[in-house]
Amino acid sequence: MNKLRIIVIAVFLSCVLIACGNTNDTVENENTTLNEENNTEDLADTTNETTQDTTIDPDQDKIITQMEKINFTEFELDLDYDNDVDYEVDLERESNGHYKVKLEDDINNLKLKGMEAFEHIYPIIENLSIVEDSNQDDVIEQVLNAFGLDDNYRKFELEVKYNNGVEKEYRD
Repeated sequence: MNKLRIIVIAVFLSCVLIACGNTNDTVENENTTLNEENNTEDLADTTNETTQDTTIDPDQDKIITQMEKINFTEFELDLDYDNDVDYEVDLERESNGHYKVKLEDDINNLKLKGMEAFEHIYPIIENLSIVEDSNQDDVIEQVLNAFGLDDNYRKFELEVKYNNGVEKEYRD
């Protein structure tokens, strides 16, 4: 009976020692697995970035072609009116050459993005005759008239980046 007890205790202790000994391996295996997953995610992110940069987007092609016809590459307009009514136009050129376009018009309850926003904004901005030497009052008047906006705003901010790289801010 003592031999049986010793054998059972020995087997039990062996199992405990084996289980304790594998804990470090399990942690190392888990860390290795996590590192491999992170590397895979990093690779996927890099692949996605590369894909995004090289993917041909017909909308982006059209936007880029149209923007080459006017004298600025970026146009960001922000007007604040009473009662939390805002009018925002964002036409930003990203580092990859693509454009991010957004229109938020609280006056007409209109929110547009992408090509839909561009098709609404472009016909308006292509007729602006502002250049980096334009006087601020003239720029503000042209923008308000072109977009059909009232001049009773609380805040007017316009940031324009011209084709030659000059960036101008117009504030009132």
